[in-house]
Amino acid sequence: MLGQLKEISVGTGGGDPAYRQPISESDLAIVEKVFAALDKTRLRNFEPTAIPAIKLHLFNFFKNHPKPSEKELNKEINKCQRWSEMEKEYSQEGNPLPTIGIEIEMKKSDLMPDKVAILRKLSIPNYEEYTVANVWEVNPDFSYSSWIQTQMLRELVAMGALPLEETDDGRGKRIPAQRMFPLHINLGWPITTYKISHCHNIETLSDTLNYAFTSTKRIRRLKVFPYNLKKSKKSSSGKNNGTFFRLELKAPEFRDYPSYRMLAETQKIGAMLFSYIKKTENLPLSPAEKKLADLWFNFSDAVSEKFKEYGIEPGDLSKKPKEAIKILESNDLKQKSREIFGRYARRVGEILKTSK
Repeated sequence: MLGQLKEISVGTGGGDPAYRQPISESDLAIVEKVFAALDKTRLRNFEPTAIPAIKLHLFNFFKNHPKPSEKELNKEINKCQRWSEMEKEYSQEGNPLPTIGIEIEMKKSDLMPDKVAILRKLSIPNYEEYTVANVWEVNPDFSYSSWIQTQMLRELVAMGALPLEETDDGRGKRIPAQRMFPLHINLGWPITTYKISHCHNIETLSDTLNYAFTSTKRIRRLKVFPYNLKKSKKSSSGKNNGTFFRLELKAPEFRDYPSYRMLAETQKIGAMLFSYIKKTENLPLSPAEKKLADLWFNFSDAVSEKFKEYGIEPGDLSKKPKEAIKILESNDLKQKSREIFGRYARRVGEILKTSK
């Protein structure tokens, strides 16, 4: 990530004194209700990687329902239980899907000090970005299901940290067109090494993702390489011991509903790529991973052939971004990239479903 980050832990704040203020008494009372509800449900054994989303969901629930009936509360707890059960299923050994995490950046005018105090009290990591003025980052823990990360975004919207406006037809809400919220996606790297030979395949995933879901405004403002591989203490698709890495996809942005689809599809496309990398490294593969590795060949070929029609190739978004942006603005490359991304994500889902 560009710039130095400083984690805001319980009881501290960043360089801005306003962000060191304690949580308000009214919000603290709601947080206490959240933890009381969790204490009562210990026997449900919520999955640790689902708990951050559950805590934020319960906070928003109590905020909007100060005195819920037992029936209303049980309904929410049962909903949270289903999320936890799904997360447990995704965490099982042998699941080819990589772990997934997000880092979302927002203006301080959106993530006000009172909201930071709430996140801090709920132990949801958040940071002040010191090299970019007035920017704060929320960086929840990784999960095994992309759905948990999606729910984190929904709950940030619900608490008012991510602003929405009415659509033109008045039937829903959306992120204002003029607003931009960088959304980094982290995927647990499947092995304990990294080779330069992996770059072309990473660029195939990264460029297709960005042509499909990232605005030209966001791409044009990107001042860092669109992807990076970092050591990580917390996320690996290979649930083993050793050095963990995470593939950080830096160019995406949050655009409400399309972003939820993007997270789910990126995790599936990542499963293809990582199965292929394991194959090239002569590592053991499950029957599902063998199919996914073979499917990566088809995906890579489909992407290369489609890109050729526009006079580009994987990697051009970082090597010659001005040309790539011009092409993206002047034709249907975004739609075609989204079609390829979605089609192969569905095929991954079919393989995983039949492999259970």
